[in-house]
Amino acid sequence: MTTYRIIEIARAAGVTVRTLRHWTALGLLPAPRLRGNQTSYDEAFLLRVRAVRALRARGVRLRDVKRRLTVASPVELSVLAAAPAGDSGAVAFPPPPPIVPITYPAQHVEKIILLPGLELHVDGSSALLRRLAQEIYTHYGSAVAHTNGSTTGAGPESPSR
Repeated sequence: MTTYRIIEIARAAGVTVRTLRHWTALGLLPAPRLRGNQTSYDEAFLLRVRAVRALRARGVRLRDVKRRLTVASPVELSVLAAAPAGDSGAVAFPPPPPIVPITYPAQHVEKIILLPGLELHVDGSSALLRRLAQEIYTHYGSAVAHTNGSTTGAGPESPSR
């Protein structure tokens, strides 16, 4: 089995070492098992680098490159890596998995610190609740904040609605 150093991979693929490290950080390339002077890369890594470069040469965004490579087989990677840059994508990839929007109940709340360890959470969309929270803070929270000599982050913003 042939192994390569990172500089050899960069030269063979026509990219810089910095680009390889960037692609690795983004998850386009697998991270090496060993780091430092003993780091070595195999043919599969070089093939994947060439596939990434081919897709980038076609103008494919990095996010889309990552999605395409996660479902590509080694055979598809080798065809893709060998395809000319002008080829608009003759490799038949399976469609990427659909992006499912996350749907869960959520609301905007304001956190008001009345005392250390005592918080009041208020629905920020209700002017009535914001006014009530201001009264509670004024009556309970501000007195404690002033006696401790600290007002930083102790209360809500004044209601602007």
